[in-house]
Amino acid sequence: MRLIKNAEYVFSASFHGLAFSIVYGKQFFTSFMSNAGRAESLLNQLEIKERLLPPKASIPQDVPPIDYKEVRSRLEVLRQDSLSFLKSI
Repeated sequence: MRLIKNAEYVFSASFHGLAFSIVYGKQFFTSFMSNAGRAESLLNQLEIKERLLPPKASIPQDVPPIDYKEVRSRLEVLRQDSLSFLKSI
């Protein structure tokens, strides 16, 4: 976690690395050899799906930086939806 927190840019092949990159507002790319479903779902919901690369793909040079103001706004909606669901059960 400290490595991600202090990183300027992150490349991760783990869901936790992806999640901490988002929490700490880091520019990142992620890729999975298998089981990418959770990552794909999260990135789609946050509208940053271009950050998920196919296995062994090159890192693109022309992707704009992540706008974390927008991402945090979308993440807050997901949190509120989750809390509402938990309160309803």
